[in-house]
Amino acid sequence: MQVAHKAILLVLLFSPLLANAADINQDLIEAAKQGDVATIKALLARGADVNAKDEEGRRALMWAANYGHTAAVQALLKGGAKVNTKDKQGYTSLMRAAGSGHTRIVRALLEEGADVKAKTGYDETALMWAAVGGHASAVQALLDAGTDVKAKNKNGRTALSLAASRGHTAVVSALLEGGADVKAKDKFGETALMHAAIQGDRAIVQALLSGGADVKAKDQEGETALLFAAFNGHTAAVQTLLTAGANGSARNKSGITALMGASAKGHTATVQALLDAGADVNTKSKFGWTALGLAAKEGHTAVVQLLKKAGAKE
Repeated sequence: MQVAHKAILLVLLFSPLLANAADINQDLIEAAKQGDVATIKALLARGADVNAKDEEGRRALMWAANYGHTAAVQALLKGGAKVNTKDKQGYTSLMRAAGSGHTRIVRALLEEGADVKAKTGYDETALMWAAVGGHASAVQALLDAGTDVKAKNKNGRTALSLAASRGHTAVVSALLEGGADVKAKDKFGETALMHAAIQGDRAIVQALLSGGADVKAKDQEGETALLFAAFNGHTAAVQTLLTAGANGSARNKSGITALMGASAKGHTATVQALLDAGADVNTKSKFGWTALGLAAKEGHTAVVQLLKKAGAKE
């Protein structure tokens, strides 16, 4: 019993100290979030653990990096913050800074030995996060530091594919210059060009084509960049792809052509562009549908008239 009483007494004696330590560490994290350098320095001087983490496994450095507090990041690094620690999702301070576009912090972390090739549990890199956010300067900093520009996440997406799908032209250009694989496919067989075509971004479509993208590539369903652009009514992108040699007669696995897709969706201008390029107006899908039949079924009168004028058979 005496041993038990002594143990309880020790807990009672030291629990306030433990509570105070937890409080001061939490105060440090909150100060980092606010970029409060004076408070950060004061707390570190009082013995706060610079590498203490919150419930999500995030340290003060991660928060300061995420919010772009450069001076706070420098103070934490000087105070001994570990640069390559990860939170519960596998994110590092470098990823947080890159994803938010804080290039000065990205460079500061890299100078302190941040792992430019670190990955999250989903195999995402700092470069991917910078690309998604459209942060060209951060992307360039990471490229200069030797990041793997061809790395893929668990869906097989590269930084180039992610940037292309979000319309970040400057990032796409930087990645292409940095050696990105313009022909890489994700796990669905889709390329960066296909993602750009889905969005209809003519500038990125052209940049990828100039960088060597395969205009005739197909995904697992037989879709091409032209089919994606046509289905979504992106006439300018359709014209760019056709000029680059896209096959206007290409079909997906259901036998659907670009003209059928554009007709079914009622994209009049796109239909006209495909007709001008010589698309076969009477081709049938595997289920017997023609462009005219699909347009009529969906009630697209203007498209029906265009197709009939071009020789479509009822």
